[in-house]
Amino acid sequence: ADHHADPDSLMIATQYMKLHNCHCVQGSTYIRYKPNLLARVIDAEFFVIFFCFFPAIQFLTRVGIFGGSNALWRTDELRAYQFRHDVQTEDIEYSARALLSSVKIRFCPEARSGELPPASLAAVWRQRLRWAIGWDQVTLQHAGAIWAAPLGPRARGRDAAPVLTRLLTTEAPRSEVGAPQRGADLGGNFFQYSCEIRRPLRPHFLT
Repeated sequence: ADHHADPDSLMIATQYMKLHNCHCVQGSTYIRYKPNLLARVIDAEFFVIFFCFFPAIQFLTRVGIFGGSNALWRTDELRAYQFRHDVQTEDIEYSARALLSSVKIRFCPEARSGELPPASLAAVWRQRLRWAIGWDQVTLQHAGAIWAAPLGPRARGRDAAPVLTRLLTTEAPRSEVGAPQRGADLGGNFFQYSCEIRRPLRPHFLT
């Protein structure tokens, strides 16, 4: 995986989790190697996404979204769900199901992880196309369940967070999620998710 969490990232996320009594803390991502203009543009884009858009979503809905990497989970909650392999953004789809089950996810952009930029403009295009397809899949598959659920206004806003995020921006954290790797043994209660597996773009359209 090309993600390298900052040395204090896990500690910051752990303290944030204890402070807010949540099930998952989603950190932020930046480009740690910027050899060209494309990498600098993506790094600036990530800053806006993680320090502006996502905190705004959390302010409006009182909840965050799991982005597939650089996140800290309580082990029992993480093991309660399974990733689907028939969607393009399995992390966002996972978030939608978890939020419908009242799992509490919070953003903590100060818990940072650096990653490598896409190799070329064509790679960026393929990545963003997959993200766009994946967000639309999640919206189409779960919007009905969100609006049909017997929820109050705040809870409905909480569960609509993935859909609301899709309306505000077509971007998302990386969704190429692989098997989890233990970031630290903190009494067996926490799990850090920071592993990615690259795979080719193979859209799975709804039937």
